[in-house]
Amino acid sequence: MPTSSVSDKSCVEKLCYTEFGITPQVVKCHRLGQSRPGRVQPLLIVLRTAEEAEFLIKNAKLLRQSRDPSVKSFVYINADLTKAEALTAYQRRCRRRELAVSRISGQLTRATGGGDNTVIGTHTITVLNSRVPSTEQSTADAATSQMTRIQPLTVGNDLENFGNSISETDNAV
Repeated sequence: MPTSSVSDKSCVEKLCYTEFGITPQVVKCHRLGQSRPGRVQPLLIVLRTAEEAEFLIKNAKLLRQSRDPSVKSFVYINADLTKAEALTAYQRRCRRRELAVSRISGQLTRATGGGDNTVIGTHTITVLNSRVPSTEQSTADAATSQMTRIQPLTVGNDLENFGNSISETDNAV
């Protein structure tokens, strides 16, 4: 875990205040995974209330319009999902993309004119994901774990570059 002159907690608070105008109550903040050269470890942030976490997750897309180029390009906010929840969300995204492609293909077919039904653009999406194993957790267990868990928040990638608040030497192991 890299050490810094400014704590990760204060960087997250500064980011939230600057980008969203709120200062959430951070209960816990730690880096995920092992430190690797050239890669930034994502942060797992646990907030005091679920409402704060929901607000940040719902407004995370606003970071793409940030005035700070490092925030705009490298900072992401995502919910902390279990493997089963992540797999379900991934499958939903794939299905949504497939539907969008089929709608576009249908529009392109209609746009070419009545009789020949020529399709201008078709796309095939092949999904291979061996990283997320299927889990067999009962619905009741999933609901119970959802209700009792504090809402964590994952802030990914380049939070160190936010506001140039962490020195270059802090990236060393």
